[in-house]
Amino acid sequence: MPSLGRHLTAGATPASLLRADAARSVTTSLMLGAELTATVDNYARVRLDIYWPDVRYAAIHRLDADGTTSPVRNTEPLLLATAAVLYDHEAPLDQTCTYRIAPADDLDTYWDSDPVTPTAATDWLKHPLKPYLSRPVHLHRMGPRQLPARRGVARPIDRPDPIVVHQERATDQGSLTIQTDGTWAENDALRALLADGAPLLLQQRAVLGEGQLYISVDTASMALLDDKSGWMFRRNWTLPFDVIARPPGSASGPYGVGYDQAATAYLTYEHLAAGEPTYLDLAATPGP
Repeated sequence: MPSLGRHLTAGATPASLLRADAARSVTTSLMLGAELTATVDNYARVRLDIYWPDVRYAAIHRLDADGTTSPVRNTEPLLLATAAVLYDHEAPLDQTCTYRIAPADDLDTYWDSDPVTPTAATDWLKHPLKPYLSRPVHLHRMGPRQLPARRGVARPIDRPDPIVVHQERATDQGSLTIQTDGTWAENDALRALLADGAPLLLQQRAVLGEGQLYISVDTASMALLDDKSGWMFRRNWTLPFDVIARPPGSASGPYGVGYDQAATAYLTYEHLAAGEPTYLDLAATPGP
């Protein structure tokens, strides 16, 4: 497999490397300028740092341990202005994965990151489209799972056995119970996570064996742990769900970064005005 730079390989049969010498030189030059660094952080996600000054639109995919390839949300394609930082909130926990970046119009020529393994001390319930609402949760109980049948049964008169028509079974149905941490803020956070009724991502640690599930939550319920302990803020949240496919759409706002953090991390217009000379300042103090 041809090497095009640090951690850089072309595909098994890269059409771009079979073109004329001039086109091959351009492709190699573009790829040598690509840098993709994947780093696991404390919020059960992977941070992706991209530097690629020669490409305007890029596509990034995650290669999971089970052999599946998934597009990273917000990179279908990703508009690059030389560099970008984004997060993959949907990488499975406790499974090694790599990330692949390629020009959006030429997926046969790509650059792979070093392998990373997202980990977490607890399970997570995530909002794929609003990651800032995602929560680490205490999964108190995973209830029985049903495999719903899709069939019709007719029992005509004078026939001993029924007539049955059928289709492939629907995706699993089940129920899970989350136990809150004893603060009312945690109950409010779960309310906010469930409020818009959008699909969620349940991420379980490898020790539980089920991995991660995209789910649609039906009517949720909140109950006291015990009828005699109503003064306590701890609650059991029961969430009946249907397993669904990965939902489409763009994500907005990473977990752990709110407007208050952004306000302290980024300069305002007042800071810029105070720190940078204006045209009037430059005109008053011309250089040599």
